[in-house]
Amino acid sequence: MRQRRWQVVLPLAGLVLFGVQTYWSIEQDHRQQSETRHYLRYFMWSSLKLDRSPATIDPPAEPPCNQGQESCVGWDPGEIHRPIDPLAKVVVLTGIPAFLLSALTVGLFSRFGISQVFTFMIGTPIFLTFWYWFLGWLTDRKVWKKQLTLR
Repeated sequence: MRQRRWQVVLPLAGLVLFGVQTYWSIEQDHRQQSETRHYLRYFMWSSLKLDRSPATIDPPAEPPCNQGQESCVGWDPGEIHRPIDPLAKVVVLTGIPAFLLSALTVGLFSRFGISQVFTFMIGTPIFLTFWYWFLGWLTDRKVWKKQLTLR
């Protein structure tokens, strides 16, 4: 009888890693919103910037500062860049096909005004589960064939 150990372990491990990274990103988002005390349009999952309301048109840019103004500071919270977290690197590198499919899905649905955060949080775990299940299936198959040849 064939064991399906890796078909179960890899998807669970992938979902746990994705969940932990998502939790960290949500914590950072809450911290940033409490510091700025206003709604932030973008949610940062590690270094991925996801638009909460892609159907909303950005307001026109403010005119450039005049030379005579004393305080001429322009800062856009949407332009925040964060380094990639090590855990996110592991999840993204081991699940590249799932993240590519997720990027296509997020881009497609955002054209219809659907939140990129919603699409990412629903689609990516599903795609990761199937990808890691496939990797587990390949691993279990290789182990099973190796055991058959040893008998």
